[in-house]
Amino acid sequence: MEPDAARLAAFCKTINQPARAEYDANGRLIKLDLAGKQLTQLPCEIAEFTALEELHLGVHVADNGLRREADIAYNRLTSLPGRIGELKDLRILHLGHNRLAELPASLAQLTQLEYLDLQANPMPLLPPCVYELRNLRELDLTGLGLGSLAPAIGQLQHLHTLMLNRNRLVTLPEQFATLQALTLLNLSGNPLGSLPWVVTRLRQLRQLHLLKYVLPELEENYGVGQNKHHIYDCYQHALKALDYAVSKK
Repeated sequence: MEPDAARLAAFCKTINQPARAEYDANGRLIKLDLAGKQLTQLPCEIAEFTALEELHLGVHVADNGLRREADIAYNRLTSLPGRIGELKDLRILHLGHNRLAELPASLAQLTQLEYLDLQANPMPLLPPCVYELRNLRELDLTGLGLGSLAPAIGQLQHLHTLMLNRNRLVTLPEQFATLQALTLLNLSGNPLGSLPWVVTRLRQLRQLHLLKYVLPELEENYGVGQNKHHIYDCYQHALKALDYAVSKK
């Protein structure tokens, strides 16, 4: 079999871009960074790197401690090849800041995936394949324009971090209450109007990010600590306070 290093050289020639890569002790490619390469498509040959565990296709920020616009580079992917589902060992997938409106159904085959970044893609409906990724621990859905979540969100039982900020959510499905591993939830920048009752059922929740004006019922002293960044520290006593705040509505 062709060594992964030689295969990667051919792949980079195809996309006319260099890549940052890491290999394991056997010379198998396990990490591939193609962030910020101005890619408009991803060749299906990506599926040939069968040991790949981490794939970066999102935004690249220069490693100088700053986040100036000049230091940020993006890709422009509008689709992913169906063969991406063949990357069975993939654990981390960065797809943020592209132009993806949908995802291939084969993405559901990435049963080892633990981290998925989809932020800042034009995706007002979350593709069904995402709800099938039941091993996910972290999911970033920032700024997709989501108007709702499907009841299937309740299938993601291992999620501990969920970023839903800067969407168009006005409520959450009742199945959201089953996400009992969730410790951090970001709902900032959604037109909620009031706190969804399902949030008060998340007994492991430790941080709840909200804009203060969204929840006037929490401006009174219900024992919920909030800092200047509008982050509520939700320990057990605070969750009881949230229960009370909802019951007062």
